[in-house]
Amino acid sequence: MGVFFGRNERLGAVDTKGRLHPFRVAIESRLKLKPEQSGQGFGVNAIWRVNCFADDNWPAMADWLVTEAGRFERAVTEVLASET
Repeated sequence: MGVFFGRNERLGAVDTKGRLHPFRVAIESRLKLKPEQSGQGFGVNAIWRVNCFADDNWPAMADWLVTEAGRFERAVTEVLASET
């Protein structure tokens, strides 16, 4: 389970990696991800390895996902706002 940047061709988000790459270091710095949380390659990810098939994990997974999505939104917004 994780928060990541992907592509959505319908919305015109086809080069997310390329567009965010210049800001990668600043975004990752604001997120303060542990090495085990970050994905390989692009790296602006937050990954939580958890058993998604266990129903009793779902409340904690939902809380984590909401918290991480909010953190990502704030970090990206702050970095991009400071660069313009």
